[in-house]
Amino acid sequence: MSRTICFLLFLILGTGALCAQNTYTCKGIITDAKDNSPLVGATVLVKESGTGVSTNENGRFDLELSKKVKTTLVVSCVGYDNRLIYVSSNDNKDVYHISLQKSTQLIDEVVVTGTGTSHLLKNVPVRTEYISGKTIEELGTSNIEEALTTINPSFSFAPNSMGSFLKVNGLGNDYILILVNGKRMYGDVGGNNDLNRIPISNIKQVEIVKGASSSLYGSEAIAGVINIITKDPVDGLSASNDSYISAYGQFRQNNSVTYSKPTWSTSTNMSYKKSDGWQLSPLGKPSRSQIRKGQKDPVPTLAKASNAFEDRALSQEFTFTPNKKTFIRANGSIYDKEIKFPVDYKSYNYYYSDMNFSLDGKYEFSDHAQVNASAYYDNYKYKYLYGQKYNIVYNDDSGSHQKTFYDGDQQLNSVQELLNFKANGVFKIGEYNCVNTGVEYMNETLESPYRFKNDQEEAYTASLYAQDEFSLKYLTLVAGLRWVNHEAFGSMLTPKVSAMVGNDWLKFRSSYGEGFKAPTLKELYIYYEKEGMGSHYLYLGNPDLKPQTSRYVDASLEFSFDKLNFSVSAYRNKLKNMIAYKLIPVPDAAADRGVAKAKKQYNIEEASTEGVDVSLNWTICPSLQFNAGYSYVDAKDENTQVVLDGVSKHQATTQLAWSHKFKVHDLRLAIQGKGQSERFYGKEQVEGNMLWKFTSNHSFTVNKLKFNINWGVDNIFDYKDDKPYGYHYSTLNPGRTLFAGLQIYFN
Repeated sequence: MSRTICFLLFLILGTGALCAQNTYTCKGIITDAKDNSPLVGATVLVKESGTGVSTNENGRFDLELSKKVKTTLVVSCVGYDNRLIYVSSNDNKDVYHISLQKSTQLIDEVVVTGTGTSHLLKNVPVRTEYISGKTIEELGTSNIEEALTTINPSFSFAPNSMGSFLKVNGLGNDYILILVNGKRMYGDVGGNNDLNRIPISNIKQVEIVKGASSSLYGSEAIAGVINIITKDPVDGLSASNDSYISAYGQFRQNNSVTYSKPTWSTSTNMSYKKSDGWQLSPLGKPSRSQIRKGQKDPVPTLAKASNAFEDRALSQEFTFTPNKKTFIRANGSIYDKEIKFPVDYKSYNYYYSDMNFSLDGKYEFSDHAQVNASAYYDNYKYKYLYGQKYNIVYNDDSGSHQKTFYDGDQQLNSVQELLNFKANGVFKIGEYNCVNTGVEYMNETLESPYRFKNDQEEAYTASLYAQDEFSLKYLTLVAGLRWVNHEAFGSMLTPKVSAMVGNDWLKFRSSYGEGFKAPTLKELYIYYEKEGMGSHYLYLGNPDLKPQTSRYVDASLEFSFDKLNFSVSAYRNKLKNMIAYKLIPVPDAAADRGVAKAKKQYNIEEASTEGVDVSLNWTICPSLQFNAGYSYVDAKDENTQVVLDGVSKHQATTQLAWSHKFKVHDLRLAIQGKGQSERFYGKEQVEGNMLWKFTSNHSFTVNKLKFNINWGVDNIFDYKDDKPYGYHYSTLNPGRTLFAGLQIYFN
């Protein structure tokens, strides 16, 4: 065994040494074509592999390339047209001088989520939607949920104390895989992630791939994948402060400090957010006990539609680049949030905390081959914080028990832990093929007192995957397959095939993919008795559950002209083996304890979503831009043909923005609108709405300091859904509000 290991190490080191002998350093400087000023932070990517570097404060770059081949470099910078540069060791050039023209077209960014490899957005073969961090900042929003729904009509949220309740094209959060820098956002309450764990001012870009993507990303990638990518450190010392204030005590502040040298960097990010919450109505729906006593009209309540909260986050990142082939990154973050309820309404508050650590590494054998590896740990806790005396009753096979909590006590609801290891290699094979293949191992643990017979359960998932990209001039094909082995349900295969054909101004894309969602530990093993409000129920998991699966197909057309980009896509997603509770006979032992009804998890439901997405981006002139989007979705239960809860068939967004650069002042004025049609929750109909917002952005630069001031009016026409608490709302927006923000950057 030791000889084998030594031989493999020798082979790897020998290969690296051989590659080093066949490389050379390509040097260059990138400037503005008009005034010849150096462009800081411009990106130089190797088209064949997606690897690359950024320019320093002098606009210069060094890039190690293979001597054997002629290499295509993609040179890009925000606000400039991209250029393709062909370089070779035979050129005998000491320095390449590359100039870029200011862009009047839509900016074309680099994305990675669709295929796991780098592509220009316009050339990515898997349909990918892109939102820049700059666009999010210009909206002047208090949170990422508002930003996403304002920009993209496929998103909808109905946030409350249990989470964000995100939907994409009719399917909820538990069918959407959310990534942060390619890693799972782990930890949820009721199947919903809290996106506020990510400081909004630290977002570089958001990449969205809709539909089944389990061949590349595994479980949960049924409705789509959302990859939130945070900002990279810039050269030298930089610092920033981002503050936001609005009505109802809404306040946000984010501070970051980064320091970067050629071989290492450090980045610290701290954020704080709070809100006093608000009521939409001082009345509430009567409780079941009040209804039984004859009360039908709404009653006074202290409950808030949007609850008060405070949250804090701290993250630290280190990177180390000992040479041009090796990259190592270590990252850690802590987060906590308390959701506060009126004391006379609820005896306890909700408290969430998250702690995660990751270690990533990348080694480039050449510009045609690289390997990546990562280890990731996440611990997410959910507790009750008591503000007064409170008695709870819990039941198990040994009988009924009562526990008393007092002011200041804490009760653990659940602890979710994830341990995740991944490794993959990306290899350019010949002129036309790029192979991405890897392995992944996940171990999940859930501790939840009073909800499991053993208090804690765990399960592992191991998987292998491979994907091949085949590219010709006007055609790109992508085919991938993942094999999964799950401790509870066994093995399965999930494929995906995508194709893109077209030229610079017209592209057709189509995909077929299968997705899956592994049953959660709660669905597999829960054993929970709930007593109260005149009822006594028993909830049981089912260790024999199958994974929920989907089959997804889509087709899209994209037109790109000088200043106009238009796309239309159609899709269908059919889900099978969906998990839901089913009434079963009450076990004898539970009946003796007074259990009236028993429910057990089964694979009993099917659903489908189909629809059309349309987007238009038009640069009318260099200073005036118009964006619009529309989403139609028909999402229904296949067994009953009833529309899925909370789905709007029609959603739309629009924005008109005007900008002008004065001598020392950059001005941007914008008006945004977002609307949705009515929604249904069973027989309850929720009306549609259209909300409008005005934002004003002002930027100044003084020496090494940049100031950005934004202010505006949210909900210009003061729309408010003020029905009694307890019903479903059209929107939680409190009405017309003023907001203001200030960002200060130092570099």
